[in-house]
Amino acid sequence: MAEKEEVEMLPVIFERRKVRRVCHDGERWFAVEDVCAMLMDKPDGLECWRRLRQHLEAEGCEIGTLCHALEMPAPGGTTLRAECVTLEGVFRIVQSISSPRAEVFKRWLAQVGRKEMWPQGHRTDTASIFALLDETVAARIAER
Repeated sequence: MAEKEEVEMLPVIFERRKVRRVCHDGERWFAVEDVCAMLMDKPDGLECWRRLRQHLEAEGCEIGTLCHALEMPAPGGTTLRAECVTLEGVFRIVQSISSPRAEVFKRWLAQVGRKEMWPQGHRTDTASIFALLDETVAARIAER
């Protein structure tokens, strides 16, 4: 039996905007339109995602393997299906959008991930990504 999806809202990070996420099959999935809206500083994240999607497809990215449609909360207390990505997908999107917000967003993701990491001794792909990200951020800080 599939695990019931658990909807969680993430902390406010940019201008009181939230990134919706859902736990699906034991993994966190983020609403792509929310990620795009934050990175592009636009009210319509869905339109930003449509343009980015075309760009990614032109590069040969398999959107079907990157995204999955999952139920997410919508305005008015309803739920709608939204395209979602795992943390790996979020980083792929961040790499594809030229934005001054990207570095701050990556740091925030690292903080969110640190809170969700498995106990020491259990290294997941997500934990490996965060460890690499922490090392990169520390190196950049040291350079400055």
